[in-house]
Amino acid sequence: MKFRAAVVAAVVAAVMLTVSAVYAGVLWCGEDPVLNIDGHSYNVVVKWPQGNESFISGPINVNVDVPQGIVANVVSESSDTIGSHTTIGVGGHDNGKAKRVWIAAEVKASKQFPIVVDVSKDGSPLLTCRGTTNNEVKCAPIALK
Repeated sequence: MKFRAAVVAAVVAAVMLTVSAVYAGVLWCGEDPVLNIDGHSYNVVVKWPQGNESFISGPINVNVDVPQGIVANVVSESSDTIGSHTTIGVGGHDNGKAKRVWIAAEVKASKQFPIVVDVSKDGSPLLTCRGTTNNEVKCAPIALK
């Protein structure tokens, strides 16, 4: 009886470890420029599956469009091997009528793989956008209050 219980416990433990490994998810690498928009800190994290860094062919481009009259600047950009380049434009999307911020990112690579863009505002998650390399990943507009 003790042997059977030990075998059952070992099988259950093995299954639990296997399930945990399967659902642990992909390990991601990324770049994360920090912006100040209208007095708030925005962190834009552009991520891709770990192991694809050697396929990336240049800095990560992050494009931000803010309404006219909104103060926006880049606080910091990644300075590692890949790096990022952040451009802030004014009024290109809303023609000054709405108070919305548009964020998009592009990763140029010699191989196609998934890209995730996570945006947080003042340290709180705000939105996640998904796409692939060599395409502009456009996030939903962010309403300013």
